Amino acid sequence: MFRGLVDFSAELNESLRTHLDKATVFKGTSKTIQNDLLDCMLQIFHEYNISEEIKAANFVAVIADETSDVPNIFQMLLIYRYIVSDKVVERFWRFLNPSNHDAESLSACILKEVNAQLRDTPHKLISQSYNGAAVLSGKERGVQRRVRQHYPEVFYVHCHAHQLNLVMSQINRGVRIFFFSNLEGISSFFSKSPQRTKVLDEVVGRRL
Repeated sequence: MFRGLVDFSAELNESLRTHLDKATVFKGTSKTIQNDLLDCMLQIFHEYNISEEIKAANFVAVIADETSDVPNIFQMLLIYRYIVSDKVVERFWRFLNPSNHDAESLSACILKEVNAQLRDTPHKLISQSYNGAAVLSGKERGVQRRVRQHYPEVFYVHCHAHQLNLVMSQINRGVRIFFFSNLEGISSFFSKSPQRTKVLDEVVGRRL
């Protein structure tokens, strides 16, 4: 995406095109420079957009999820959800790198970011949303419990996207059982009876 934007900008700016074509020392397109520029843009967006919106919002919800990047490194995604100008918005905050997968490490990552925004107004945080994994949703030792010790007004809400995933997972399991068990039985049902095969020929016109 970054290189695409640079190439598009070069089409509009002759000086940039010349620089990209002829520069031999510094082009500014290495992955290190890309990451530095993206980090700078994210920092500005945090300070002058999201942070100001959170200050103005009456209530805030935090959403976190575990994921893996391209080299399969464990990460945690953090999103803030609140109301701006009578519209519900969700703002990506950042990717976090917990030291471990346990509740203590995950909650420490979340609290570090949330404290920077809401330490002085803890009553604003009213909702936390994660998937149904015990390490996140556990009522006694999970992340939701640890966050609530610092923010008493916050309640846990199971992420609806993960509820859909669970439903689809169960459906897929049922579909697999149907296809590999029941459908194989259909072939046997017809092949073992000449009368059934005759009906199949008359109605469907093909053999299984």
